[in-house]
Amino acid sequence: MLNSLRQRERELDALDMEIDSAVTSVITEVEPPAARELLACMKFMISLERIGDLLLSFANSAQAAAGRIDPEDTRDLTRMATLLEKMLTDVGDAFSNRDVSKAVEVLRADSEVDRFRNLIFLRHIENPENLPHQASLQIIFYDPVSRARR
Repeated sequence: MLNSLRQRERELDALDMEIDSAVTSVITEVEPPAARELLACMKFMISLERIGDLLLSFANSAQAAAGRIDPEDTRDLTRMATLLEKMLTDVGDAFSNRDVSKAVEVLRADSEVDRFRNLIFLRHIENPENLPHQASLQIIFYDPVSRARR
């Protein structure tokens, strides 16, 4: 699975470069409505490429911590990943069909991802059994930007 994710991330990088090149070469030659649409495509692609980067970072971190993650956290992380997969499908559909209400649904679903993250976080903070949960926190709060600066 991780190799497939790496391949998809490379494909996203290539697509990002292709769209960037194509849009920048024609954006000054089109009418304002078309220019806005091209800029929206670029913004969408930038966000999608960033999501790909974060997913790959998350997957790498999860693989490194495998076996040290609390089963309850595994369940919630799996739910988060399933929800994220649906959100990505829905946002692609919303963008392709220019469906604003579907895009708003995706934005609302983001709060559910935050809820799962907060549940895991609170479970670790409260931790009355004083169990070690560092691996799960490492996955949730993984910051690829700060790691790249090291």
